[in-house]
Amino acid sequence: MDNNNKDKLDAICTRIRERYGVPLKNGRKYPVARNWQERVWSEFTDEEKQGWTGYGVNCGRAGLVVIDCDRHDDSADGVKNFHDLCDEHGFDPEETFAVSTPSGGVHYYFSRKGVDEDVKIGNSPGGLPDGVDVRGSGGQVVGPGSRTSDGEYRIVGEATQAVRIPDWLLDVLLDKDSDRNHSMTTELLDEHVSPPAPDEEKDRQSAFEETSADRIDNVKGQTSDVPMIDWHNDSYVLKVLDNAVDAVSKASKGRRNEELNAKAYSCGKAGVPEDLV
Repeated sequence: MDNNNKDKLDAICTRIRERYGVPLKNGRKYPVARNWQERVWSEFTDEEKQGWTGYGVNCGRAGLVVIDCDRHDDSADGVKNFHDLCDEHGFDPEETFAVSTPSGGVHYYFSRKGVDEDVKIGNSPGGLPDGVDVRGSGGQVVGPGSRTSDGEYRIVGEATQAVRIPDWLLDVLLDKDSDRNHSMTTELLDEHVSPPAPDEEKDRQSAFEETSADRIDNVKGQTSDVPMIDWHNDSYVLKVLDNAVDAVSKASKGRRNEELNAKAYSCGKAGVPEDLV
């Protein structure tokens, strides 16, 4: 992996952690506090974050639905099963942001932008095939760049955005009449799902989704393609760009092209998307 790409991936991991992250305990996969649904990274104390080796993505606060495809030795191949399901509906899972797990599984991220707030997407797999689970409101997944006792979670594929959850997948998740065998997923629930959050979490979730929707409606003109990180309104990215523009504008005559190239390179290293440089 070249340094520029590594810097870009590191920047994505940092933004996800700072916006939606929940500290995870010393190489393990569960949050440090039972009321983690109400908080994100900056709202945890230094003591709670001490010794962290990874972070969970608070799916409810992020407005995300994550499809968790497992590949354990004694279970079904969730990745293959989910890909087969996607093939049936003409959808390519590589279109959306994805993270590999140490066991060979994959987490596929989807936005719930545009989904009615009365539609509850929690942590019940509905009609998903064996080896495939879901994390929504009240759930979390280990975030990219994290390292647990099992290994590292890494960004895979080219997608840097979580696309809107397809209608067909929403229907599958809401299939309450499914005869699916849940025996392979029960043991995972304690690690990923805490008791329901207080009633005010519903209001916070709705407000968060509305704010996010307003911010990203015009991103690249793609209303169905939702950046997991709103780069166009990210304060860190905007500061880097402002500093670069300021430096170029103050460069002496004859040095502007040189300064422009230097700042474009530094913006890339800082993780600023190419279309903004």
